[in-house]
Amino acid sequence: MSEDAEKLLDEGRILPALELMKEARSMTKIPSRKLFLTFNIGAVYWSKLGDGVSAKAEFEAAAGIQQFESDKSWFRVMRANALENLMLCAASYEEFDEFTARVRQLAPEMPVVSGLPPEIDAIRNSGAPWSTAMISLADTNYNRNNPALDRGRYGVAKSTYHILLSTRKRQRLSRADWRMAVFELCALGMRMTSDCVDLRGGDADGNSPEEFLPILTIAVPFIEEYLSTNAEDEGIRKVRENMQSMIDNARQRWAARSDDVEIESSLDVSGSEAGYRCGHCHKPVVDPTEACPACGSPSSFALMIVPYAILVVAIAAGFIAWHFSAAFAEWERGLISVGAATFIFAVVGPILFQICRAALKEKNV
Repeated sequence: MSEDAEKLLDEGRILPALELMKEARSMTKIPSRKLFLTFNIGAVYWSKLGDGVSAKAEFEAAAGIQQFESDKSWFRVMRANALENLMLCAASYEEFDEFTARVRQLAPEMPVVSGLPPEIDAIRNSGAPWSTAMISLADTNYNRNNPALDRGRYGVAKSTYHILLSTRKRQRLSRADWRMAVFELCALGMRMTSDCVDLRGGDADGNSPEEFLPILTIAVPFIEEYLSTNAEDEGIRKVRENMQSMIDNARQRWAARSDDVEIESSLDVSGSEAGYRCGHCHKPVVDPTEACPACGSPSSFALMIVPYAILVVAIAAGFIAWHFSAAFAEWERGLISVGAATFIFAVVGPILFQICRAALKEKNV
């Protein structure tokens, strides 16, 4: 089942992959298997969705899983990896120290034990709050201004900002840091969403966007909270609009695609060869004399009948005029007949055409 989940992740189908891994975890009673799945569920939240809060909960669960054969090296290493990620998920200096001590006890040879604590101590000794350390940790994962220095770990950076904003009051963020964190959370979410859409095949994607939209929607409460007290911030308001536009576009494309599938299914069931297509949206039309079921455009066939009908009426009017003008000379009768036919076709005809066109549109709304 984990192989199937990995395949789904490779296709950008994040939520189905998570559901599959969670189902597998609920079915196993083997500690090593449970540890493996729990750690990887946390990794998906951490790097694929940018949901730091959910990732932290999974890593804590993974770090706490025990088994009798605790001397198995891979089991110990995976627990240590979970604790290493918890060091990056810490919401305070105290939490960071706690997770560091647990890693040092379990796997003292890990590079993070000797590499990261001195950097954090330097920030602590400078008198800076823990939020400064979190922003510093996030910055190491990406670089928007210099592609050569961009590590591309957008999900990890987004997870860090997610935890930071989830503990905003506890961190006592300044307005400047609050704004920056909200902006980065949303900007990273939009970048990750664009990358995921490309991975899934763009407009050719045949699966629901709800499988990846939590990358964006998770940021909505945080940007709304910021704007509720900083409504004058046009920059963040524009980010909110751009983010909502991405969400709406993804859902509208899916709704349109679903409608197309329903139309094509109805065509298959009816046995129609779909030889006709709407001249406006180019979608298949079952009955060419009826309005397009996809966009509602009136039938062009119905309108095409009108000019022919007007021509027939014009010819008939010419014959009638010829018949009732028998008292005139033949050349006069000819002029009267031609005049009557021309009047019907050139003057009355266009008026009747527009009336019919309007009636068809009203019928098909």
